[in-house]
Amino acid sequence: MDNKQEMLDCITGYVPALMNASGYSVIPYYNLDNNTISRIKEYFSYDISGDDIVALISTSVMDPGKTGLVFTTSAVYTRDWGFFPDTDENWYWDADDATFSSSNDFEVYVLQLIMKDLFDISMNGIVEGFKDVTNATKDIAQGFKDLFDALGKRPI
Repeated sequence: MDNKQEMLDCITGYVPALMNASGYSVIPYYNLDNNTISRIKEYFSYDISGDDIVALISTSVMDPGKTGLVFTTSAVYTRDWGFFPDTDENWYWDADDATFSSSNDFEVYVLQLIMKDLFDISMNGIVEGFKDVTNATKDIAQGFKDLFDALGKRPI
């Protein structure tokens, strides 16, 4: 299972305990259309890459992607209703110090637990990537050793 799917599974497992709002929808990364991604960028942050989005929990009544929570591979963005709503960006590695300007739609403590789990998942992915690089490096080194051994055994 890839990291993004593992993160999505973690998020969806927590949703019933996380959400206070009664009207919300959970949209996984593979169901996000271009219009929703555009609204996410407009209302949450232009810095969000569509490829990094794991899930949107939308509390928007009309068009998804205006309010709710956006989970990326490294941070969570939250945005509530209101005339001048703030968007909060909190990195998973800083879950204990995460701040939310408004949190009527979700349980902060549960969101912090999710953030910690998502950080662990992301770190496991990095460790797996290092293992892949290490194994590839060993294979390359073995190839050079075999080459030099073969060159060293040639008759002159």
